[in-house]
This record gives sequence, C-alpha cells and structure tokens, in this order.
Amino acid sequence: MKHKVVVFLGVFLIFILVISSCAAWVIIASKNMKITGLDPAVSNYGSPGYLHILFASVILLCMLIPKIWAKRTLFFVSTLNVAWAVRNFLLITICSGGECPVKQWGIFGVLISAVLLFGLSFFDTKIKVPAKKN
Repeated sequence: MKHKVVVFLGVFLIFILVISSCAAWVIIASKNMKITGLDPAVSNYGSPGYLHILFASVILLCMLIPKIWAKRTLFFVSTLNVAWAVRNFLLITICSGGECPVKQWGIFGVLISAVLLFGLSFFDTKIKVPAKKN
C-alpha cells in the first residue's frame, strides 16, 4: 500500500478509536448505569479510554515520522493497544453475580479499530533500509 493510503486509513481508524472510547461500552440495566471508556461510573477499572487515546496519539505520531525506529515503535504501541482493548473487552463485559451487562457499540468499536490499526502497522513501509557496506 502507498504511504498516503496507510496514513489516511490510520487517521480514520484513530478517529473511530477515540470516538468509541468516549461512547457507551456497556449498560447495566438493573443498576441503571452506563459505563464508558472515560466515565467508569462505579466500576473499579478506572478510565481505560484515556490509555487508548494516548496510544492513538503515539500511533499517529509514529505513522507520520519516516524513520525506522518510528515504524518499530508503531508496531510495539499498536500491539499494546490491542492487548489493552482485549483486556477491556474481557473485564468490562464479564458477567458477575448472575448479571450480564448489555454490550454497546463503543466496546466493539474500540476492539475492531485497535485490531485494524495493528494490522495497518504492517503496511506502513515508507522507509527503505540502506544495505550494509562491507
């Protein structure tokens, strides 16, 4: 893929990730609570959406820098972002006490955009590594 297409798709996916971090993740009907990535209501998991936004900003910065260390950092940070998204999906949507929260589109948007950003990190190959001189 061309670098411009990769950056465009990356910016689009980062936009989806940030919007999904702000949206509702789960609704607990019996307690009438809506848990988002930035407002955890009464859950003990903190605000995991802020870390997604931090990862998204580092990913965007690394996509724009044409250095090999930036591409390696892009791969590493996007891997951390996927791991954090899977952790959030597993912990926040779990049933406890016989009550299962209703999953909303925000948690799926975070998970899907994080996985697609990880996949996109393989295609960002604008850097040409010079051959070693003997």
